[in-house]
Amino acid sequence: MKEKLEDVKIQTALFVAIQITVLILLLFFLGFEKLIWAFLVALVEILLLTYVIYHYETGLKDRLLSITRVLGSDAKDALAFGQSGLLMYDDNLNVTWVSDYPEDFIDRFLGQRITSLWPDTKPLFQGDADRALVNDGDRIFEVTRRSEKHVLFFRDVTHQQQLEVSYEDEKVVMGLIHLDNYEDTTQYQEEQVIANIDTLIRQPIVEWAKKYKMFIRRTRADRYLLVLNEKIFKQLAADKFSIVSYIRNESTQNDFDITVSLAFARGTEDYTQLAEMVNSLMELALSRGGDQVAVRKFGEEVHYYGGRSEATEKRSKVRVRVLAQTFRDLIVKSDRVLITSHMDMDFDAMGSSLAISRIIASYNKPVSIVCLSGGIEEKLGQAMAKYESVLETRHDFITEDEALALCGNNTLVVMTDHHNPDLSNAPALLNKAKKIVIFDHHRRIADFGFNPLMVYIEASASSVSELITEFLPYQLHRVSLCWEEATIMYAGILIDTMRFKNRTGSRTFEAAASLRQFGAEPAAADELLKDSYREFELKTAISNFAQDRGHGIIVTPYADKKAVNRVILSQVADSLMEVQGVQAAFVIAAIGEGRICISARSTGKINVQRIMEQLNGGGHFTAAAVVRENTSVTALTKELDEAIEAYIKEEEPNEDHIEG
Repeated sequence: MKEKLEDVKIQTALFVAIQITVLILLLFFLGFEKLIWAFLVALVEILLLTYVIYHYETGLKDRLLSITRVLGSDAKDALAFGQSGLLMYDDNLNVTWVSDYPEDFIDRFLGQRITSLWPDTKPLFQGDADRALVNDGDRIFEVTRRSEKHVLFFRDVTHQQQLEVSYEDEKVVMGLIHLDNYEDTTQYQEEQVIANIDTLIRQPIVEWAKKYKMFIRRTRADRYLLVLNEKIFKQLAADKFSIVSYIRNESTQNDFDITVSLAFARGTEDYTQLAEMVNSLMELALSRGGDQVAVRKFGEEVHYYGGRSEATEKRSKVRVRVLAQTFRDLIVKSDRVLITSHMDMDFDAMGSSLAISRIIASYNKPVSIVCLSGGIEEKLGQAMAKYESVLETRHDFITEDEALALCGNNTLVVMTDHHNPDLSNAPALLNKAKKIVIFDHHRRIADFGFNPLMVYIEASASSVSELITEFLPYQLHRVSLCWEEATIMYAGILIDTMRFKNRTGSRTFEAAASLRQFGAEPAAADELLKDSYREFELKTAISNFAQDRGHGIIVTPYADKKAVNRVILSQVADSLMEVQGVQAAFVIAAIGEGRICISARSTGKINVQRIMEQLNGGGHFTAAAVVRENTSVTALTKELDEAIEAYIKEEEPNEDHIEG
């Protein structure tokens, strides 16, 4: 630019010299009077040219001075020192100019389209981002765009990014390994058998920890402490926590009833907080049946992996007696007891509520059941109407508003057949209550949202009616159940076990036998559960929408907008399970205005609970559900298909062996 200015100066000087020479010659031949105006015009031209050159030269000096102040005398050295550069581009995003740093950019970039060389810069030109990180070989650049100037500024942040990755990878993760059912399995075994179990079960766990360079220390007979970092944890997750399936397979092959549960706490540098988190996670994994991995990053939700085994009976009669005594003490120390259940109460919810009501009545404490708000399933409503004359005299049925009026600081609130406040038929009551007890048989969610005084969640139980039936013999006073109450409880067990086909253990039959002693009538229970012709016709219509998704999975999206009873959906899912080759069935339909429900069933090879949890639902390993507001059958079916696909992908068998 400076050289061009010098050329202009030379050309102007020649022009002025020629004009002056011509004027002198004309003046000599023609005289001064005749050339006065031509002389004035030439003089003005010379002055104007001089002014323009002076002004242009002054501006150039100022501009060069400002650049010098910013970049110093050598711009190339300044850009290299800051590991920064810039490039200019045209309207077609083709590079028209590149700075000298980095040196290899000039040959590579000039004339090339930016987004072809750096695809990660596309969001900058689409207006979706202000900055972008670009990988260029073994270097990483942070790129910023100045749209009004058609300029990109870039800075080498390779070292910074490497430090950030290293920092994240070195964060501490705390873990626990629990040998499910180890103590029960080895309690009465001979030393040789125990040594064999330790060789087949314990040694692979230690070798697995050493393989991934984790610190491992046994803290008790059935538990290990793990200390690792984020980099190792990512490797474990990529390997799908193969130790879980390995131990399960070894136990099956050697006829042991031992599995492992893992818990990992991450995302904080507070070791005390990590310890609290990991212990809570292990409790969650065990309450959900074990044989799975529970992972939580601080401030985020719990994620579960595995859970491919149905929960087995782990509760002992000693524990039942201790809990029954604890519950008894809470009743005695309370002024009043209020019983709540989930929305759209079913036979198990009502049956367990009736039994709890009778337990509390035996201590002469006022008790009420919240069931006149939140809904009751159709068949249960018919049963309640049928036995109304007896039940109304033995129980106090109220609404949530009435319960709120009765609830005081010393009122005990009992939650049955649920532990998630979002599913309660009296959520406002739970917010107000100071003392809460939980009885449930669904796999536990991460957080209750409150601090219960007592929690009895047993995923291995068929129903809450089974759990409460076991409490009856351990009360100070004899609890009396009439045959109508016992029959409703018996019907609850029938439904939740698909008539003793699923989730049925020895304790289930003991509970059923106890209810028979209280006068439960199996024939009467069967009559309460029978379908009308209209229901039979509706079930057939819903079944016609069944679609095969492969992997033994049937999805049935019922497109009719007319509301369907939830019991009907579960019964359709049950009937689909009788089809040869079906491992899991999902039935989707509207159950109310803007409310869509999925009822899920499985044979045990597919964990439908985990699939439903991805949609914010829950339930059991073999029976689960979700209810969603303000959606459609089509939209929820799409979400379900995505959840199933993610589950199948995650559960693809991992054949890796544990090596030392």
